Amino acid sequence: HTMTAEKSSPKQHLAEGFARGIAEHVSDELHKGSLRGYALIAAPRFLGTLRGQLASRTTTEPFAAIDKNVVGQKADVIGRLIDGLDARH
Repeated sequence: HTMTAEKSSPKQHLAEGFARGIAEHVSDELHKGSLRGYALIAAPRFLGTLRGQLASRTTTEPFAAIDKNVVGQKADVIGRLIDGLDARH
């Protein structure tokens, strides 16, 4: 019997690598104590990938998550999203 593995597209592979890099950075900063909390803003599909990578590296949850694609948005639009977060940390 042959076992087949799910193959991911090159684009998905790059997204997973990028998410892994972000998760490692967040984990390192939390461990050093230089990060008291964090929020996530990402496109819905990438947010799921990022959450998966974070879950495997840290038990600290983000204080907020926004599933919105902000690529190409102006800084003031992104700023309003950030201002609207519950900045408890």
